[in-house]
Amino acid sequence: MTGARTQIAIVGCGNAAQRHASNLRKSANAEIAGCYDARREATEAFALAHSTRAFDSLDALLDANPDGVVICTPPSTHVAIAEAVLERGIRVLCEKPLAPTTSECESLTEARGLACAFKFRHLKGARTIRDHVATGGLGRVLAIRGSALSDISMAGKWFSDPSLSGGGVLLDNGVHLIDLCHYLVGPTESVSATIMGGSRKLAVEESASIHMRMACGATAEILVSWEAPAPMPPLVEIWGTEGYASLGYDYQILDSQKNCIRAEEGNGLCVWNEVITNFVGFVRNETQPMARFEDGFAAVAVAEAAYASAVTHAWETPSQYYTFVR
Repeated sequence: MTGARTQIAIVGCGNAAQRHASNLRKSANAEIAGCYDARREATEAFALAHSTRAFDSLDALLDANPDGVVICTPPSTHVAIAEAVLERGIRVLCEKPLAPTTSECESLTEARGLACAFKFRHLKGARTIRDHVATGGLGRVLAIRGSALSDISMAGKWFSDPSLSGGGVLLDNGVHLIDLCHYLVGPTESVSATIMGGSRKLAVEESASIHMRMACGATAEILVSWEAPAPMPPLVEIWGTEGYASLGYDYQILDSQKNCIRAEEGNGLCVWNEVITNFVGFVRNETQPMARFEDGFAAVAVAEAAYASAVTHAWETPSQYYTFVR
């Protein structure tokens, strides 16, 4: 597709949708074709804020024939909405997690037109570090450490309702770091985890510690929390026999003598904008999606195994229903 502005509709009108809409409005190649949320008042407010059309139902929105749809609803609804959109031959960008469970992911009958919104794949240094690891620049990868820490109350929000979210911070933030580990070094073979409630007494976990044995032989440790006020460290650090790398909005790569061989600052990079730009390119047949269905499935599989491990207190193996393609 070239020339005409690509028509992108948005389903779900919460915070994520606001960010995607703001970046769509900056696009030279796309525009917002309309919006729908099960809450009528949210639909109308969103349409007014972004100068677009409010639809009364998902079917009505799809009958308007948008070129692409961004799904920003709670995770328990993702698969059903994605299925309805994909059946019409319309491409989908689905917010994370793809679904609360792998069985729900597997129920999608057609996923070639689906992209997953894993924003941290778009960090400035992500591809550079991935390539450096792949070509042996860090030597044999030994250990990975990641964290996503914040102090934020999810009380009264769908994030804390397990019937809508499927889980707490592990499914909310943990899947981002799990996917980033997969993107940088490859798949997970087994998982051990501890999940913790919090002072807010939510029905879902507010903190989680996840240990992963990676197929490359490395071990990974991820800590995520909604109640840990802390300065933001690098999202991921990687130690190898020949060097070290850290990735956040800034990144650096050191050699075995601790000399910096590559470093760059984020300089205002908006990963949300990069996600939308990539999706619009995918809809226009100009680019491939940064993260596909199998990537979303793999992250859910590890999270699912982590929840199982928290109950069994044993190492669990993530589902491998779909072949992992690095």
